[in-house]
Amino acid sequence: MGFMLGDPFSHMDSSIIRNSETISFKTETGDLSIDERYDAKKRNDNNASYDAAVALAASSQADATYGRWVEVVYTDTLKSVINKYDDGLPQPFKNIIQGGSNNSFTSHGSLRLDNSDTYGTSGSFHAKLADKWMVKINLWSDNFEYFEDNLLTNKIDRFDDASFSGNGDGYTDWINFWLIEENDYFSLDIDNERSDTAQLKVVIEGVTYTISNPPSSDNEAKVWLKEVWHWNPTYDTIVYDDSNGDGDGDSDGDGDGDSDGDGDGDSDGNGDGVPECSTNQDCAEGEICESGTCVEKIEGCLDSNSNEYDSSANVDDGTCISCKTGYEKDTNGLCTLCVEGYSKNAAGICYEDEEESDFPWLAVAGLGIALVLVIS
Repeated sequence: MGFMLGDPFSHMDSSIIRNSETISFKTETGDLSIDERYDAKKRNDNNASYDAAVALAASSQADATYGRWVEVVYTDTLKSVINKYDDGLPQPFKNIIQGGSNNSFTSHGSLRLDNSDTYGTSGSFHAKLADKWMVKINLWSDNFEYFEDNLLTNKIDRFDDASFSGNGDGYTDWINFWLIEENDYFSLDIDNERSDTAQLKVVIEGVTYTISNPPSSDNEAKVWLKEVWHWNPTYDTIVYDDSNGDGDGDSDGDGDGDSDGDGDGDSDGNGDGVPECSTNQDCAEGEICESGTCVEKIEGCLDSNSNEYDSSANVDDGTCISCKTGYEKDTNGLCTLCVEGYSKNAAGICYEDEEESDFPWLAVAGLGIALVLVIS
């Protein structure tokens, strides 16, 4: 799925390219919502990596790889993630503590934490985010308005409209939120029975969203993993091809980064300058949001250095198994490392090392013999 440098912007929303200034996570009038912070990080990282690859390809006159945030699908959501954590396999969390004897998985893979005052210990759960992952969490509680009562009052308006709805499945309160940066975490201990798990604590980008020493919920709860995104540093490759000779990477030659030439920067064609979507929830079933546009959801292997790589896929389904020649997997399960005998060039591509002769003097001797023959 490589893109040629002569038309590097053809696959992206032109409004995002032309307005790709880094979005501050703090504004003059107040903080962005949690959803906006997640969306800004994903968009900024995608654009920065792509722009850097374009610049590198032009300066080095060679192919250059770029990264992108990609969605990872787990069949049984949190259950699958916990199993992978226990097996030491790549997944979103660097630390998981599943405590208490009264916890179980539901039929769709979420974790139910039960309260017990008579048999065993009540359920608890703690999870800390690993590097280069983002996850959207849904916490339910059977304690009426538990989250509303125990979140900081100046932080409540950062949660999305679907939070605090208080209905469905027997649970009376819930919140949705993103863990965005490494070491973001959340904890929930039903009965405050564990020293390694807080009664309730949510920390996002180093900011605590819950009050100090909140009371235990003393009631059932449920943890659901709604979305998982992972940074793929080798998502695709910019293929160097300055076919028009101007080196600006602009297909219509005007240098404005608007590849269709209409200058409206509009992904859905209605001319309002607003992207069609910002999250997957803005799209229809079977579609995802990619660079401001709803596109068909296609599951497959997204690691371009994997033998199973599917250039048409846009959602990782865990089918990347083996690496191409010269590559091996890193701790996140991606084929980003070079095996012995291969080195990585400036564009991030592994190439085979040139073998040095054990007898370098042979080449010199051969040149001397050739000169003698020519002179004679």
